[in-house]
Amino acid sequence: MSRRRAIRANARQRWYEIRNEASGSEPAQVLIYGDIGDSWWGESVSASQFVRDLTEVDADAIDFHIHSPGGDAFDGLAIANAIRTHKARTTAYVDGLAASAASYIATAADEVVMGVGAELMIHDAWGMAIGNVEDMTAMADLLGHLSDNIASLYAIKAGGKPEDWRAAMRAETWYSADEAVEAGLADRVASLPAEPAKAAAKDDFDLAVFAHAGRRDAPTPWLPAKAAATYRPPAEPADTTTPTEGADPMSDKLIQGLRARLGVTADAVLDDDGLLAAVDEALNERAQTSTQAPRAALPEGAVLVDSEVLDSLKASAARFNAYEAQRLQDEQTRVVDEAIAVGRIGGGRRDHWLNKFRVDPEGAAADLALFDPGSAVPVDGPRGHAGSAQALIANTADDQAMAAVGWDIKE
Repeated sequence: MSRRRAIRANARQRWYEIRNEASGSEPAQVLIYGDIGDSWWGESVSASQFVRDLTEVDADAIDFHIHSPGGDAFDGLAIANAIRTHKARTTAYVDGLAASAASYIATAADEVVMGVGAELMIHDAWGMAIGNVEDMTAMADLLGHLSDNIASLYAIKAGGKPEDWRAAMRAETWYSADEAVEAGLADRVASLPAEPAKAAAKDDFDLAVFAHAGRRDAPTPWLPAKAAATYRPPAEPADTTTPTEGADPMSDKLIQGLRARLGVTADAVLDDDGLLAAVDEALNERAQTSTQAPRAALPEGAVLVDSEVLDSLKASAARFNAYEAQRLQDEQTRVVDEAIAVGRIGGGRRDHWLNKFRVDPEGAAADLALFDPGSAVPVDGPRGHAGSAQALIANTADDQAMAAVGWDIKE
């Protein structure tokens, strides 16, 4: 990265801070405070920079302190996956609010701890689109697939069916600290109020953009654990057998030994048939156990995922990758064409700049910003003719401008 690009990056607004002390005895600290990812309202730092910084953290444990109303959904997924795949033991502390994208970032950690009075909110993904009915339909499909993926993440953390979590997302569900634990989205509530991870942080998020302005204004949340808590297996029927009268050919010692080995309590009344049935059951269980292959132990940090959920995640990831690749290419083409239109570069350099964007998008954007509007001669009419005098003039102007900033132009 050039010095100019480093200055531009440092000038951007950061929503996270990483404190990785050199001692190594204490967990590294990552503070996620504010809107996550690229902002529509000003310059900010994207998830790609966060992931690069996180991968450089060499610590056995990392504590993530979260106080955020959410942000860019795809950036949130990238951050969640970076946390989930990091080699360190990860703990997420919800200091105040983990809403929207911040909620599934929190649940990606190995352990989720809710601060006293903290809240967590889940809802469907949002988006904006401008265009015709096909554009709107494509956006609706994308938001549906994205919301399904996020619902699967909640199911992986808390259990339950992804479609049930999707229903809770559609309703915009808010959880208090205790309710988040009961729902399975968090593991415990901190015994003491969480220390503010940032002294200057204030609870100044505008929650009016949501359907409910916090847990106090929201209805009772859906709790998947409640169904399991209220379920009671049917009671076993009472034993109505009576002892057989007459002489018992078996010794008391043998009968007591069989009861002990079969796990039959001393107060349970069994006749000969009942005792034989218990022996048959024990033998059948042993035979079934011996024929079953032992299940391999999962490595530490691994999670079992239903095959249908995994296939859905893979398919959605493939669709998103194709969509994102096309979106980036269209955006890069737009930037280059706009630079040509305002006279930053000549039209004859269009393919050159498109190739630069394919190789190093951030570097190309920073380099293109060095050219002032009108510094190149605009090219009117057809482009790409090697014999065009206008193209030659425009290319010469580009070369002179590049040489002025110290570039050696070789193609």
